[in-house]
Parts: sequence; C-alpha cells; structure tokens
Amino acid sequence: MAAALIKLTSRVPVASKPQREVPLRVLRGTGPVIDATFLADDGAGASMPFDLTGATVTFVRKARAADTDPAAIYSTANGAITLTDPAAGRARIAFASADTPYAGQFRYSVAATPPAGQPIVLASGPLTIADR
Repeated sequence: MAAALIKLTSRVPVASKPQREVPLRVLRGTGPVIDATFLADDGAGASMPFDLTGATVTFVRKARAADTDPAAIYSTANGAITLTDPAAGRARIAFASADTPYAGQFRYSVAATPPAGQPIVLASGPLTIADR
C-alpha cells in the first residue's frame, strides 16, 4: 500500500486553556506520513508559528497511558521526525508500514523539548489504525 499523507495542525494552548484533542486516523500497513504545523496561541485568539528551532520533537503512540514501549516512540533524535521548517512550527513524522501492522485504538502525543527546557505537549488525541 502507498503511504498516506496526513495534515495535522494544532494550537499549543496557553496555560489557562486545556489542550484540544486532535484525532488522527491512518490505514493499517500504509506507513503514513504526517505533515504537522504547530501554532502558538497568544490567549487572545491569534495564532503564530510555534518555533521548534533547536528542539527535540517526539511522537508517542500508546494503547494505554501506562505503556512504555520504546518502539512506539518516534523522534527527531532517531530520525523518524524531520523539522521541515522549524521557525514556522513545521515537522514531518514518518511511520514505516511495519509501524501500523494491526488495527486498533491508541492514544498519541507530540511534544517538543527546547534545548534547555521542559517538554511542551504540542498535540494529543486518539489515534485510530483502521483496516479501511
């Protein structure tokens, strides 16, 4: 099967607002590619790019919150995530087709860790791997 290209746009919330979940759906065995754009919310309704320059970005997929499977972690550190335009908040997350071998319901989160900072959750939500 050919890889699917998925667009993900997420607003990073201000501390006083909860994160809005962004659902993702991919087909089993396709090796999807997610082109993500992360925006900063200034609290007044305006958006600007969330600068990823120098950050380590991770995508974690879990069946349950307590799962610790390191194979379900994709990162700029292991080459599975590429910062395509860091200053504009853009990244590409590439799965191999072997990463989606079976259908099911999962949870995901994407976080950025600045060079001298704590991880910031950029997006999270349900991830469905579907047969069709």
